[in-house]
Amino acid sequence: MKFQVSGRKRRFKFQVEGQKTKVKGQRLKVCHPNGIFHFSLLTFHSTPLALWRGVGGEAFLLLAFFLLSAVTLRAQLTPMVYTHAGVEASEEYQKGNKYQKDFLLMVKLLETTHPAFTDVVREPFKLSAISNKGYKHLSRCTNDLSFQIYLESILSKLSDGHTAVNIQNNVTSIYPLSTYFDGKDYYLQGTAKPYKDGLGKKIKTINGVKIQKVVDSFKNDFSYENEVGYQRQVLKNYLAIPFYWNNKPFKRPDNTLLVTFSDSTTIQVSAVPAPFQAWEVYQPKQNRSLMQVRSKQNVPFSKQFYENRSIAYLQFNQCTDQYTLRKTYQDQGIQLTQQQDSALSLVPNFHEFLRDFFREAKEKKIKTLVVDVRHNSGGNSELCLQLLSYLRPNSLLTTNRTYIRCSAFYEKYYQEASRKVERNIRTQNSGELNPNTLYNAATGKSLEDEMGWRESKSSRGRFLPNLINHSVDSLFVGDVIFIQDEDTYSSAGMLITMAYDNHIGIVIGGPSSYNATSYGDILSWSLPNTQTTGTISHKLFLRPNYMDYNDIQLQPDEVIIPSWEEVCKDFDPCWSWVLKNF
Repeated sequence: MKFQVSGRKRRFKFQVEGQKTKVKGQRLKVCHPNGIFHFSLLTFHSTPLALWRGVGGEAFLLLAFFLLSAVTLRAQLTPMVYTHAGVEASEEYQKGNKYQKDFLLMVKLLETTHPAFTDVVREPFKLSAISNKGYKHLSRCTNDLSFQIYLESILSKLSDGHTAVNIQNNVTSIYPLSTYFDGKDYYLQGTAKPYKDGLGKKIKTINGVKIQKVVDSFKNDFSYENEVGYQRQVLKNYLAIPFYWNNKPFKRPDNTLLVTFSDSTTIQVSAVPAPFQAWEVYQPKQNRSLMQVRSKQNVPFSKQFYENRSIAYLQFNQCTDQYTLRKTYQDQGIQLTQQQDSALSLVPNFHEFLRDFFREAKEKKIKTLVVDVRHNSGGNSELCLQLLSYLRPNSLLTTNRTYIRCSAFYEKYYQEASRKVERNIRTQNSGELNPNTLYNAATGKSLEDEMGWRESKSSRGRFLPNLINHSVDSLFVGDVIFIQDEDTYSSAGMLITMAYDNHIGIVIGGPSSYNATSYGDILSWSLPNTQTTGTISHKLFLRPNYMDYNDIQLQPDEVIIPSWEEVCKDFDPCWSWVLKNF
């Protein structure tokens, strides 16, 4: 059997109040029901350590995050230069221009590193055909940006949101437009001061073309996993980047965007230099007496208890804690300075948080648990296993299986960790290691050997023997509700998938922008001739119910997408649904 996978983003959060608020900063996601906005424009891939802007008593935690940011970025975002002696010795490479040379290297990187091009996964396209066509096409390439856009158009065919080109480094201007989609219509939620009269209005057309057709026109421009993920990326990033409009048939001669609203009024938007410093944001004044639950404590995880309703609320913002950060640094051979180590010690541990949280829930006789992973862009999936161990006995939990592709680039990137993984694989396979297959990262067995085989009890929790819950007395007994939205991604998506496939509680919210079976765990690369950078997945995450591997999205049990009216009233329909039903 061959698997077909159908189709980590850093976010900076800040708080905005007031009806029309000026926001400084280039990266922006505005006007969400919880009032927590995301700097996401032109920001694509995640690091294991998110940066949160703290308030009040969180100042010391904020300091810890910022002190550690430099080493984190070095760990995850400093790319490794990719080279390949065989490619570089070829006649095509020797004769090619710098774009053709780097293109040949990119094709070889995909062939040798990405899980989609192994013997056990149905390849999404023929690399040989892409290689010949691309090599010929790039003979006429004259600038780095055109080369990067062409590379990204190829990677978009992978249905892998983690494998992409870092094009944003060349963005010099943006259209000051930020839009909200409520599942039906599009609304202007952020812009520059000259166009503020359009804030809050429903968009009908751009440049005379229906807004939905405009949104659909970016299909081959970037990497995404499914239709929800595609729409999310268009609205948060690509709609605002002028050079993505260059190949659109409805581009205006003066390069402006003529936005027409449902009331027939218009604004003509010109590009402004990036980074843009003064956004006008449509955001109604916060009213905590309305149906709202999400807290503005910008920490990786927090809790609230509503004893009068017997509800415990866990706001899970990021799959990151001190233990997993230390493990990441160790795996990559990074030595922390004393200052960095002291800062890291201030970051909370999720297993300690969970221990105290569920103990308190038991003391308060809580009957309903709400786990809110809206806006959680992922991190380390080990935290998800820790949480699930309080909801289902470990011996009965079927987890995602992680299959890794061992390659020369992986070995270069994770020098210490790769030696341990490959030693385990060789032990399980009579000393053999096939670079064209995938191996279970926990057991060392190949995917071919494991088809039809369920994970053994001995392998569950292998990496977290002291951090997951093993006590039956500590298990939560009651109703469980998970809330997700389009910003739930990567490891947070794995949490929802494992809960869904293990029939733990119910899922409400919007359809997923992640695939239940997906690629991930990025390696950062750089091409030597153009210095183009990007990321590539080297793992396949197979959902527990692996026979449903062709399911593109994870549909919630109860689909709830906030309408624009609810957004403007600061009303959370998911929390309202919880209170009505539990």
